[in-house]
Amino acid sequence: LLLDDVYDIMGEEKFAQVKTNAFKTYLVIYSRCRSLDQWTHPISDQQLASKLGITVSTLQRHLKHLTNLNLIDKQKGQDAGYYCYRLIAVEHTQITENTIHEKA
Repeated sequence: LLLDDVYDIMGEEKFAQVKTNAFKTYLVIYSRCRSLDQWTHPISDQQLASKLGITVSTLQRHLKHLTNLNLIDKQKGQDAGYYCYRLIAVEHTQITENTIHEKA
């Protein structure tokens, strides 16, 4: 399920801290990344705001909130006016041969 996947990526602590409207923004970015089978998604702020039905300034507040929580990374894309949004997963614990390894 989508929500379970997002919860696992965010981690319990950050999931609880995400504001409701910013969570919608995260879900759209997550959904687009998932459909493209990659962790980054190039899109303009105008296009993303339009998909969400919000203004660009509102979108930028959501993105700042998500960036401050270290859930996404926003970098300029190759095309003018486009950005690449990268989802940042929390560190998950993987147990192998009785040793605990942290992975990003």
